[in-house]
Amino acid sequence: MRYTFLLTGCMFLYAVNAFSKNTIEWKNDTPEIKVKASGLFSKTRDSKLCGSKDAPTGTFAKALAVDRYRFQWRPRWNFVGMGGAILPFVLESPDESALGIVETLPQKNAPSSSIVVFINLYNLRVNNYLLMPGKNVIKFCFIPFSSNVVCLIKAPFDKYNPKPKFQFQTMDTHIDLPVSTSRVIKDAPTAFCCSKDGSKLFAAFKDSNKIRIYDTNELSKAFKTFKTIDNPIAINRSANGKRLLITGSGKIQIFNTEQQVIPEETIVFPKFFHPDKVVLSSNDASTFLVSSHGGATYFYNGESFIKICKRSDADVNWSIAEQRIYLGLPKESTVAIYNAGNLENQEARFRFQKLRPSTSGKLYKIISLPTSGAGVAILDKLGTLSHFKRKRRRWMKEIIINQPRPQ
Repeated sequence: MRYTFLLTGCMFLYAVNAFSKNTIEWKNDTPEIKVKASGLFSKTRDSKLCGSKDAPTGTFAKALAVDRYRFQWRPRWNFVGMGGAILPFVLESPDESALGIVETLPQKNAPSSSIVVFINLYNLRVNNYLLMPGKNVIKFCFIPFSSNVVCLIKAPFDKYNPKPKFQFQTMDTHIDLPVSTSRVIKDAPTAFCCSKDGSKLFAAFKDSNKIRIYDTNELSKAFKTFKTIDNPIAINRSANGKRLLITGSGKIQIFNTEQQVIPEETIVFPKFFHPDKVVLSSNDASTFLVSSHGGATYFYNGESFIKICKRSDADVNWSIAEQRIYLGLPKESTVAIYNAGNLENQEARFRFQKLRPSTSGKLYKIISLPTSGAGVAILDKLGTLSHFKRKRRRWMKEIIINQPRPQ
């Protein structure tokens, strides 16, 4: 079976020691601090390569891609003892065309740096990365119709003022430069997303009942607020851009955002159920999936909640291309596939660890691919990214990024 090393079509037949470690030094505003980052990544000129290959116009993958360069990357997760790797933030674009993975590059006696790697999900190749010198990126979100993203940055630890501090920063991924930076934020943002036109950033905060609205091009300007449910933990925008869903305190609140932010409906979750993830499964957000890590997963059909399973694993996702639910099941290392019209019976399932070539990492992220029949990608807790595709009745597995070694 072919092993693709991901990075613009390189075959993963390279020996590990053949992929050299690169140290890149960036300029920094503080001359006394040398900002360096040592990682397994490189960017070399190649006039024949097209990073946006296979990605249609108007997709996030097309907007983020940088052509005529070969991007090479091998993840360097932070390993802790025998417990395996601690994976940073991973986010799939709303149109399923692009995947962004945050990697933190720690260094001694200086602030941590981050790299955000972008993968074109039409061909499963790295087509760009964002270098953040001296910046510890906690999360990010995609900005529609542009090569920009909004990053949430955590300030370096200050022993004289140990309370964490944060900033939002709009970054142009094509030139690795900030477009706009917010003022210092003392409260930790729990979730955020952009409006459909990319002009607004909706941000939720812990221990609050208000959502802030920032201007993505001028984050330092005074923000607007609107009241919502207490302790919001997840925020989602519908694909058509007309509705905003906010989850917290055992409820989900839906707002109309066409002209002004107006509350439409508040839906109460089943008793004792407190989800930490909401996945939209319709263009107008009238149906959605809600899950609790290690707990139950429900499908809301527009009228009521239907329990899919009592205990799910780390992730659940909705495939726009396949119109199917992908759900991770614990202990069995299994991904189950459901049709929303018949949730009583699984349509298909596969054991992602056992399929050859076998892997050992537990499920971390299910990634739906943008074309019908393309299958699904899975990122496990050891950093291995694999592609699973069904051929007739048999599931096929291909490793895209192999398990990294501790550094």
